[in-house]
Amino acid sequence: MGFAVLALSACHLASAETPPLGIVFYSPAERASIVAHRSGIVEEEIVTTSYYTIAGFVKREGEKSVAWVNGRPIAEKPQMEGAPSIRVTRDGVLIDGKPAKVGETLDATSGERSSALPPDAVKVHK
Repeated sequence: MGFAVLALSACHLASAETPPLGIVFYSPAERASIVAHRSGIVEEEIVTTSYYTIAGFVKREGEKSVAWVNGRPIAEKPQMEGAPSIRVTRDGVLIDGKPAKVGETLDATSGERSSALPPDAVKVHK
């Protein structure tokens, strides 16, 4: 009995000193926006360019993957009009058939990729 009271009071003290966690999940409005973009309901004007910066991607089954390209979510299917053709792979994104990874900018005309990291920022030790 004494142990249970001690454990409860310790939990109460820890929770009193710990600041609230805050919002961990998206708000209902943010979630609705994500779902609308993923399903292709939202039609945003796509700026035509040959440079694409990959900020991230989510790989899902059933062609429901999405990639953040130039700050906008682009669904793998259905393709938005004016958006580049994308395919999300396990390792990155194919834009018009050319590979790019998160943090890279792809020049779709030449196929050249550049990283946001300065040269020699990552060193591999074997």
